[in-house]
Amino acid sequence: MTQKPQIKFTHNWNGKLNQEFFTTIRRFTKDKEQYYFNHLGDVFDVILNGKKICEAKLIHIETMEYRELPKGFVIIDTGNEDPDNFFYEEFGIYGKMDVLILTFRRVKK
Repeated sequence: MTQKPQIKFTHNWNGKLNQEFFTTIRRFTKDKEQYYFNHLGDVFDVILNGKKICEAKLIHIETMEYRELPKGFVIIDTGNEDPDNFFYEEFGIYGKMDVLILTFRRVKK
């Protein structure tokens, strides 16, 4: 039996993982881009701090420069009213760097 792909989180920013639809911003690499495009439409195990909390289908992938992300999107994604001071740098994301925006839809059980 093939293991489901996983998407891992260390925080549930803005309670987004409790919503029917949620996004995540990930640092771009060609390997990550290929991995997620290979799994577009697949159901992932959503892992929060090492525990599976739900399953969600990857429904959309977008690539853009981090600095081009709309401020409102970053506020909703992180729950932080001041996204300019949010600590994406801790995740290796800043400035002109490309990011992957992954959109998921929770699978209802």
